[in-house]
Amino acid sequence: MIPLLETQQQGVTSLSADYLNTLVAGGAYLADLRGYPGLFRQTVYMIGYTAVGDGGEGNFVWNATSITADDGGVTTIAANGVPIGRWQRMYTSSQPNVVTNATGAVSGNLASFNGTTGDVIEDSGIAVSTITTLESTVASLAGSIAAIPVVANYSALANATSGTLPASICYVLGYRATNDGAQGIFTVGATLGSANGGTTINDASARTWYRNSSTSTINVKWFGAYGDNSHDDTAEIQAAINASEALSSPGQVLLPASQYLVTGSLTVNTGGISLIGEGRFSTIINFTNTTQNCLTVGGSTYGGSIYGFAMRDMWLKCTSKTGGTLCLLQYVNQVVVSNVYITMPWIGFTVWGTNEVFMEKVTIQGMAGGTNCWGLKYYANPSAGERSDYLTTNDFTVYAGYSGANGFVWDGAANTWNGNNMTALNCAYGMYIVNTAQSTTAYPTFGEFNNFNTDGMSVCGLSIGAGSDFQFSNSQITNTSGSSGQGSADNQALRIVPDVSYSKTRQIQFANCRIGLARIGAAYVEAIGVQFTNTVFASGATTTSNTYNGLEIGCSVANSCYNISVQNCTDYEYGNPNNFQYGIRIDSGVVDYVVANNILSIGAVTGAVSDAGGSVTKYVANNI
Repeated sequence: MIPLLETQQQGVTSLSADYLNTLVAGGAYLADLRGYPGLFRQTVYMIGYTAVGDGGEGNFVWNATSITADDGGVTTIAANGVPIGRWQRMYTSSQPNVVTNATGAVSGNLASFNGTTGDVIEDSGIAVSTITTLESTVASLAGSIAAIPVVANYSALANATSGTLPASICYVLGYRATNDGAQGIFTVGATLGSANGGTTINDASARTWYRNSSTSTINVKWFGAYGDNSHDDTAEIQAAINASEALSSPGQVLLPASQYLVTGSLTVNTGGISLIGEGRFSTIINFTNTTQNCLTVGGSTYGGSIYGFAMRDMWLKCTSKTGGTLCLLQYVNQVVVSNVYITMPWIGFTVWGTNEVFMEKVTIQGMAGGTNCWGLKYYANPSAGERSDYLTTNDFTVYAGYSGANGFVWDGAANTWNGNNMTALNCAYGMYIVNTAQSTTAYPTFGEFNNFNTDGMSVCGLSIGAGSDFQFSNSQITNTSGSSGQGSADNQALRIVPDVSYSKTRQIQFANCRIGLARIGAAYVEAIGVQFTNTVFASGATTTSNTYNGLEIGCSVANSCYNISVQNCTDYEYGNPNNFQYGIRIDSGVVDYVVANNILSIGAVTGAVSDAGGSVTKYVANNI
């Protein structure tokens, strides 16, 4: 903070005495000025950049209209979070025109340095800038600052008249209170405009005041958001979103570090909007809207999809939710969600009829919803001619806390999902892939997952009931049956079942994976073109000894299971019980398969392989 003002005699011929006041705040460093937006005509004496007398000392005046870039205190210092207004160094005829900064001393030649101009040369010999005298500039600036009237708050500006406020420019100290985040400069427009309560304000004389801003970023504090987790900020945040949507080029809606209480729903209907916080544990939106959706983004129809949406650097906190979706992305293309922390939603994200979605560093810590709820669902309705294409999820974690919710769900005409470092913890299903519409042409396809991990699943780690062309590598798909809260009533950790009349579940690959720790065997496969390579089928603590198998290749429906390959796999893992009946069991009806070069008998009680499959085109050999 800036120290208390102290009186200093500055001399009648000095610039400060001529144009400003004689109250100067002393004892400030560079970091102090960056943390403090000034008052009109306020001057501050900086005693050094980081230490007394380190070359940075000098007087600075607050210029409320400047947007000059912060140059480290050589001539200009910007206050944190203040887009307009700068501390500017004051020069007098008695002061040197060379200023050094904390990064290194000035040396070398000073050309024509006579108090008017001169080239400053760094140690490297590279010219940095040409300095000119600033006396006339500062004098003009001081006079301009003195002429700008100050208005206490938005209400006072709205009640002003051309008689009480004849100027065409003013500085408003805050929305309700001084420096509450809404302070800024306003100017009168040529014609009466539409007031939005944040960037445009109509006064009592039918004049429209426009906020001066050098960027398209809209701050929710400009619209009166309290950010105290006590006052409801729903309307204020929505007003900021609406104001950004009304721009010719919608942009960022900034939520500064605070905790915002939202009791209703937020909606984005226009492309180009970005909701930006100041850190996943600094900007917090607390949704207490029970059954309502928290945030809905997109067009009104699939044909009217919007383009461009982003959400970054915040905590979405749900309190006592009993329904609704945290974030519904429906009919919106080109989406980015990054560095978002979420607690206790009923349903997390639903990506519906939406293309080109990129999600990273997303954590859902706890789910309030149970059965038929999820952390993330990727979907499009094939009956309505919809499609979803290209979803990428990196570093995405869903922890359900045994609420009964699922981690990830993939359904309908949704295609191409690339996932890296995805984790589902204490869910019913870690991932559930299904073709609910029973479409023969539009179902989940093309999934590539690396380091996909499940643990503590109460039903199943990965269930694939439809679709085609899925690859899982370097993944751990486990239930950890018998762990605290898990329930010990789970199925296999991996279940792949046929969708014979529709998508014909097919072309699925597993490489370098660990599958199992389940109650009734590690995996069950009944599909077309499934491959396992270098994979461990791990027995679990609750697996009944000599009853279930490491991998069962089944055929409950004619022509549902063929072209199967299991090579270089094992059912043994040090420290786990050897409870499987067979390492691999091949049921009657399975045809066209290769089961070779596997180490299975160590983890099985009865034997390595039980082969009851068909006699056509099979190779079962070198399994020990």
